[in-house]
Amino acid sequence: MARAGERPMTTWLTEGGWRHRPTEADEAQLLAAARDELRDRGYDGITLTAVAERAGTRGSRVHRRWWTRAELVVDALADPRPDPSTAPDTGSVVDDLRALRAGAHEEAFWRALPGLVAEAADSPELTSAIRDRLVQPRVEQLRAVLRRAAARGELGAADPDLLAEVPAAMVTYRLLVGREPLDPAFLEAVHEGLLVPAATGCAAH
Repeated sequence: MARAGERPMTTWLTEGGWRHRPTEADEAQLLAAARDELRDRGYDGITLTAVAERAGTRGSRVHRRWWTRAELVVDALADPRPDPSTAPDTGSVVDDLRALRAGAHEEAFWRALPGLVAEAADSPELTSAIRDRLVQPRVEQLRAVLRRAAARGELGAADPDLLAEVPAAMVTYRLLVGREPLDPAFLEAVHEGLLVPAATGCAAH
């Protein structure tokens, strides 16, 4: 729930911003600066003021557009390719999976996700935003890649719809149950040690 004088987060979620929206080019610059801050400092280290400084603009411009860092970070990390039809399609499931992993914003996304999830514990609205704008689009991209692989006969007996949900389930378990970090070694193990072998029926090369 918003405090007195604050804009409810539902306004941000349903309206996609508010009346102080900067121009499209200015907003793109601010969102790029936010991703750079996330890569350098992680979620706990990012501030609206630091984003403004990195973007070379006044802090008031950022504060008028986003009231909290969570709002800014969700906007910055929302998948730029939300349509599953834009998923990588190289003709090789291994290459497609690796292209997804190397996709836009992924490093900043993984740096930010633990902090966002922790902050969402007291915010159903933020929880919905993380699910609908950050996690589910990535699951759908993965599902599209795996379904194409199944159609090409690459997937063997694996169920593409079920397999597409496995990485998100493992990340959720690690964050909420194990209370462990999403370090590079874990992400590498999920991708190269589990997802690629499951999709190909053999050890990854």
